[in-house]
Amino acid sequence: SLRGDKDLSYGEKKMMDKALAMLVAEISAAASRETGDVESELSQLLMPN
Repeated sequence: SLRGDKDLSYGEKKMMDKALAMLVAEISAAASRETGDVESELSQLLMPN
């Protein structure tokens, strides 16, 4: 799993959130899709819980 065995620290969570936001922005711009749709799809792919 991406998280491993321990929870992410505050700094790691913040970095992951920022990276996800940047990825969503890039994909939505490149594919001309709504950011909400891209974010939802990525969340399902990366964190299927």
